[in-house]
Amino acid sequence: MPGCQYRNFDITIGGERAPYPVMATYAGLSAEGSFAYDATQPRWRDDRATFHDPRRAPGAETLNRVGSALFEELLREDLRDLWLAARAGSEESGAPKLRLRLLLHPPAVAALPWESLYDRRRQQALGADPALALVRVSNRVGYVERARPLEAALPIKILVVAVDDPNGIDASAEIARVEETLAGLTPHKIQLRRLAGRVDIHTLRRHLHDEDPDILHIISHGDADGLLLWSEDSEPELVSGNQIQAMLRQINSLKLVFLNACLAGQPDDNRPFADVAGRLLQTGLPAVIAMQFEIRDRSAANFAGFLYEALVSGDCPGAVDRAVSIARSNLFISAPHRLDYITPVLWLNTEDGVIFRLPAQTQTAPMPISAPPSAEEKLILDPQLAEKDAWLAALPQYTRSKLSMDARIVLDNRQTCIEEIRHHLAELRRLHEEQQGGFVRISPIQQTLARFERQRREVDRLTQILIDNVGPGDA
Repeated sequence: MPGCQYRNFDITIGGERAPYPVMATYAGLSAEGSFAYDATQPRWRDDRATFHDPRRAPGAETLNRVGSALFEELLREDLRDLWLAARAGSEESGAPKLRLRLLLHPPAVAALPWESLYDRRRQQALGADPALALVRVSNRVGYVERARPLEAALPIKILVVAVDDPNGIDASAEIARVEETLAGLTPHKIQLRRLAGRVDIHTLRRHLHDEDPDILHIISHGDADGLLLWSEDSEPELVSGNQIQAMLRQINSLKLVFLNACLAGQPDDNRPFADVAGRLLQTGLPAVIAMQFEIRDRSAANFAGFLYEALVSGDCPGAVDRAVSIARSNLFISAPHRLDYITPVLWLNTEDGVIFRLPAQTQTAPMPISAPPSAEEKLILDPQLAEKDAWLAALPQYTRSKLSMDARIVLDNRQTCIEEIRHHLAELRRLHEEQQGGFVRISPIQQTLARFERQRREVDRLTQILIDNVGPGDA
């Protein structure tokens, strides 16, 4: 699909102590340098304490300062020249986008918050840039098995596991977002299964064997050592990463595991592959998403909704790295002062991020006049176009040049949604007119209405952000 091609920019940091040697490769070119930082140094102690305190939002200034320190130390001299050439090439019309792949061998280097990388000159958070895929790679021979193929055949099977939490985590909002996002897809493309309650590891293992899912999505509490499940005696317990690793070695169908559990993706300063995500990568899983810091339930649910929406109905369906970039970007739009957008980490141990390819949509052939109408085809569905037009016309307007940089990002994203909404309204008008002229299946109208409502909710959300931070709009 045009616009969905990526070219890899690989950065490898090795060595055992600072300064660490760095090698970058892109499009047949290479550059070398060094990197002086790691997570054990005193200069990172206060920032890491702030990042690990869920009660505190570090603020955009702190996040940008940390991210720019990493960016400027990493991309110096020849590496910066190579990076600038890559960015310039990726911005040409029709050129592939960039996939920044970080191969961070020293554990203390991997423990730094790389998803906060910030280009001070462009005032751009790389982890929140929808035109750039920022991923980590952990494929060091001797530690991991060869990665399985990432791409899966249709239908894609997703198993969502919501573990009862005695401390009160609310998984219902996240499950609802996922189900709503996938509701418009036929079972021939996506099959969603749900497992909820006091799930123990053997119940989970049986469901994995029975379902053979391509994607496993777990909602629970956790830390770097394990995930909260239940014992067979119905007592909550922390199941170790080694136990989960052993279970997943039996499940060859899995392509992606999404651990929505706080700290399950937090690397250890001293040991490689010590966190839960790392242990899963050792089984040959090609892709793992996990949280490196604690995250609010609402933000976790929003990330999951944004992720699956981009994965199944975005501009590059099936590309998990693109979907993570879009989801991070949307979290940044909502709260650039919080850790939310840098908390999800994607490990991608394959050259490409495509997990599946949806077939092109085919238009339904007109029904012959002589065919008897079914009960569904006799229905006339009113899309209430007047109400939708009035809502769109009443949206507050803003002069872009008067807004701050963060507000401009919100406004630009809102405008993109509005353009999609106008397209959906035009399609609804066409379908409604066809209904008036004869029997027409209502499924296309229902699907278009669902897409319209998703975009309307997003526009309302972005509008509220503008109102809260800027005001009710231009007079």
